[in-house]
Amino acid sequence: MESESTSWSRIPPEIVHEIAAQNADDVASLCAWALVSKAMRSLAIEHLFSSIHFACAEDFSEWQEMIHRTPRLSSIVKKVKFSDPDEDWLELHRKVQYPTKLSEAGRPEIPTMPNVRTVEWEGEDVSDGPLINVGMAVAHIALFPNMKELHLKNITFLYLAELTGLLGACGKITVLTLSDVVVHLVDGDSEHSTEWVAFDPTALEELAITHCNEYEDHDYLESFVQLIQTSAPARLRSLTFVGDTVNERNGPCSVPVMEQLLRLASTSLVNLTVDPRFLEDSENEELIEMFGILPAFPALTMLSISLCCDNSQAEQILNALAAAPNLTTIIFRIMLINESEVQDHIDFKGILATGFPSHQSMQNFLTQKFPMIQRIGCYIYAGRESELHWRRGLRRRMERRLREHVGADVESYLELKWLDPDHTPVAYSKATGKAPWKFPSWRAEPDTETSDCEAEKWESELS
Repeated sequence: MESESTSWSRIPPEIVHEIAAQNADDVASLCAWALVSKAMRSLAIEHLFSSIHFACAEDFSEWQEMIHRTPRLSSIVKKVKFSDPDEDWLELHRKVQYPTKLSEAGRPEIPTMPNVRTVEWEGEDVSDGPLINVGMAVAHIALFPNMKELHLKNITFLYLAELTGLLGACGKITVLTLSDVVVHLVDGDSEHSTEWVAFDPTALEELAITHCNEYEDHDYLESFVQLIQTSAPARLRSLTFVGDTVNERNGPCSVPVMEQLLRLASTSLVNLTVDPRFLEDSENEELIEMFGILPAFPALTMLSISLCCDNSQAEQILNALAAAPNLTTIIFRIMLINESEVQDHIDFKGILATGFPSHQSMQNFLTQKFPMIQRIGCYIYAGRESELHWRRGLRRRMERRLREHVGADVESYLELKWLDPDHTPVAYSKATGKAPWKFPSWRAEPDTETSDCEAEKWESELS
């Protein structure tokens, strides 16, 4: 009888690689693959270790042991995340009862990872705020000499020099995300700042600012933008300004910061995402005025605008936007950020009533303003714990109501998607219609048949 390895060897390599890629997120299946043969183990390892997570100082020692057994692991890793242990990590590492904080880790003794392109760093939650040990971070960033993307989340820096020092250690990165990033003092230096390399933003192509507007003092972002302006990156093609998904009235950053960046990138900008939500009405008015005085965007092809229940600025932004002759795609991100079905229902009705351009047919409005338009996306964002992700019948009825609202004349342009908390499309199960992640254990998972019945009530109330 033929062995399993012999049977697998008859499958063309490109098909085997495709099968592995389709199961890249299925750890159990990949581990099973590794038991079949040496060839299958080699292929499984490439996916199992393409992304790794350091959650405490002990993780570095464990990785050192793994590298000693399998040296090629260092060249397999493509993405690295640093953050505090979460529930999943603690469940998998029960033997580590008292993990040492990342901020207390010593200088790295592990080999460099030359193929890492993306690094995520999430701040450590302490009583004074989610601080970061910048000296430790700079030392470990050196492990990734070819990194291109840095995503910072929930981090408080004492000085602006600490932020720029960390960025300087990354080399010429092309993608930068600042999400919930705070700097207490613009002036002043860390004790190690003289040892750090200056930040060079000349290669920057994508910049995302997410909810950095919680505090009244925005000087750090203004100073940071001035630093970018001085270097004038010539290929800045994507800008993202997104507010807080928990508190929908907290905007992404101050309007002057947005204006400076938009002017800087006006000739090269290809993709723009705007979340027009601010605490003060005066800031909302300032935002519309800003779009009216901006220069033309000759390279812009995609514009995304977030819609909330109390936000009617999408039409004003589109009207105020200067010439964008090559704009082919407009995406409306419908933000449903509640755990409550009732509140999501109310918000959805409010967005349909006030969020979309409404004074004439959407086709006429958009094609007259942007004659090259080819695609109109309506992407519905719902939080991870939203019951919408488990109710296929309800989602279908919402989609139907949305199509009716925007009008049949844009059907050929229209694209509908559901987004997860990371703003990426959700891959629902074809069999059950449910999201791929687990429903919160402290709540009863909605029943599919029951949800369909409840969706009929939604549909009648939406009429």
